[in-house]
Amino acid sequence: MKKTASKGTAKVAKPTYEQKVSVINEFRRRGDVTAASTRTGFATSTVSEVFSGRYKNEAIVNSAFKVANARKTAANRASAKTSKRRMTKA
Repeated sequence: MKKTASKGTAKVAKPTYEQKVSVINEFRRRGDVTAASTRTGFATSTVSEVFSGRYKNEAIVNSAFKVANARKTAANRASAKTSKRRMTKA
């Protein structure tokens, strides 16, 4: 993601559709297709095909991205904690 400067503050550009699908697939867990299907009202087969890149559907991707992005930030916090522990022990 690119950073753009405007009026002295740095802004982070919104992720593209492809970047969102990439994050979803990286942090996808068992049952996520069914959960996204339930949240959006689409069939599980449609959700699965969107995740695999066969079709494009913004509603499905945005719904799943919210869940996956939360996992991403939680994983980053956890890895930061373990790296801090390693630094203090050395």
